[in-house]
Amino acid sequence: MAQMTRTTFFDGIVAILKKRLPEELRGFHTRRFGHLLKIYFDNERIHYEVWIDTRRQQVELGLHLEEGPASTIAHLQVLDSRIVEVKDILGPDCELARWTQSWGHLIENRPLVTLDADERSAVAERMVLYIETLQPILDETRTLLAR
Repeated sequence: MAQMTRTTFFDGIVAILKKRLPEELRGFHTRRFGHLLKIYFDNERIHYEVWIDTRRQQVELGLHLEEGPASTIAHLQVLDSRIVEVKDILGPDCELARWTQSWGHLIENRPLVTLDADERSAVAERMVLYIETLQPILDETRTLLAR
């Protein structure tokens, strides 16, 4: 299959998400920086991400929590309390980790292969699964934090 530009690769992922996600999860926003695509709902600091990391020859995808210490700790605690359930759905390759005092993530890394239609579909399907699995948990956590 033909190699794609990152822009075409990311455009295809967004198109697949708009088709494959349940109606209630199609109202997402995106933001792009040459090497990465952010997908978010109400708060860009809590977002899903696809990062084409050519230095490490990987595609990282998953959830990023970058809202600040209190929010990140709360989200990580809730995700950690449900990690068996989450890994049962997402698979054993996803990793929950705290980067810094105010940043954490639940991600997986894939080897960087040719950016073609097959890889775009595979990454998009993983993102569908991440969003369908994690967004309800994030929404529940936000409700708890608002109390």
